[in-house]
Amino acid sequence: MKLSMRPFIYAFIASAPIAVAAYAFFAPDQKQNSWTEFEALKQLVVESSKENLSSDIILTYAEDLSEITVDGLHVCHQGEVAPADYVDLSDLLERIQSKAPTASTFVFEQLASGEGITDCQYRILWFAASAP
Repeated sequence: MKLSMRPFIYAFIASAPIAVAAYAFFAPDQKQNSWTEFEALKQLVVESSKENLSSDIILTYAEDLSEITVDGLHVCHQGEVAPADYVDLSDLLERIQSKAPTASTFVFEQLASGEGITDCQYRILWFAASAP
């Protein structure tokens, strides 16, 4: 019995568009951002922290920050921060306290609920603490 390679080649060529379509359908939709968008969000956080930084605003900004990618890489992740970051968090809260006292409330609520602080939330608090 002699097998011809021709049917296999035709099957491979015919399946290529299906594979491309499947990849396009299942691949995550990552919008490509730039450092400009990152800096714009950072500036928005700094401006908001001058008035007040409520839990809702922190969560919204953290979600927005988690969606920003630069060269295909996320600028933060939704996982919990490292233990060392929790040590730094107390310093951040001291710097924020006079400008945005509700930021402390947010942190205490997150810790009391057992959810912890995500990397993106930590970065939002860090941006707020860096405000003049």
